[in-house]
Amino acid sequence: MAYRWHPKNAEVDSDNPRAWGTCDRCGRIWNLYRLAWQYDYNGAPTLQNLRVLVCETCYDKPQPQLSPIILGPDPEPIANARPEPYFLDENSFLATEDGEPLGTEDDEAFIAPIPNPQEDP
Repeated sequence: MAYRWHPKNAEVDSDNPRAWGTCDRCGRIWNLYRLAWQYDYNGAPTLQNLRVLVCETCYDKPQPQLSPIILGPDPEPIANARPEPYFLDENSFLATEDGEPLGTEDDEAFIAPIPNPQEDP
């Protein structure tokens, strides 16, 4: 009795028949139980099914560089913090390039958050 032609990668057993399937990447015919779903990272922290059935030669390992970076929580804030008063050390008053203080059209000086050092205290 002659058997039907079968592909190289698919096993044929007349006592225990198994379904054939085609690899979605290479197009070769394999037994369906030997095909696997392809998984990869798609912006989610867990692997996502790409809904592609591939053979063992076409299966790609998931790329870890495509997984998102999960940052830890911010550190606990310091109670009663005492920041440096840097604004007192700055001499950034409002002035032109010539060093003249800036003013309005009525010759009134702008009010800067830091006193103008050219004014008398």
